[in-house]
Amino acid sequence: MDTMKARVLHAVGDLRYEDCPMPTLKPDEVLFKVKACGICGSDIPRIFVNGTYHFPTIPGHEFAGEVVAAASKEN
Repeated sequence: MDTMKARVLHAVGDLRYEDCPMPTLKPDEVLFKVKACGICGSDIPRIFVNGTYHFPTIPGHEFAGEVVAAASKEN
């Protein structure tokens, strides 16, 4: 099974660097390889104060990279 590295939030203040399963593409989705990322101001309280909608979760939405795979509509 292919894996990827990610920072995974398991609880407030519990952010770990782990191997995670590579996502399986659904129809009309793409696989995006992250080349650079930043921390958004909204991520700080989610990680260290308030938590998020569910745990574990991979936080972050400020990133840049390249599309490395695309699923067909019929996938």
